[in-house]
Amino acid sequence: MTIRHLAYRIAHSYPGSVNRLAAEMGKGVQVLTNKLNPNSETHHLTVDELQMIADFTGRNLEVADFFAQKADAVVVPIPEIEQGDMGLLDAYLAADVERGMISQRFMRAYADGRIDPQEFEEIKIQTFSAIAKQLAWLAEIERVVK
Repeated sequence: MTIRHLAYRIAHSYPGSVNRLAAEMGKGVQVLTNKLNPNSETHHLTVDELQMIADFTGRNLEVADFFAQKADAVVVPIPEIEQGDMGLLDAYLAADVERGMISQRFMRAYADGRIDPQEFEEIKIQTFSAIAKQLAWLAEIERVVK
């Protein structure tokens, strides 16, 4: 899939479709429709328009994930945490608890000397959750420091 196909899919799945999206963006419906056509050689979506589409549709993570995959990377949303001293401590402890749970899950999965695809998926989901909690903790420290 190309970024043009992704933009097309996101825009056309928006409630009210491209008509409503164009109105919210302050664009003409036909102009936006032409720019969203992945086969068009004459009309092109600008980076700012892609950003507007992602913002209006709430699909920024899909766009970020598209580029992350091209770089063999992943996007991990950072969960919200309570602000203040207890929020910082809770975030730290939650990250530690999550790491311990991954260790337990890995030990159970690898007890037979192999990890099957289902076990891997469970470990992967849990690991991404732990990474997100670590990032939330780090973001909270940064907020406190500033």
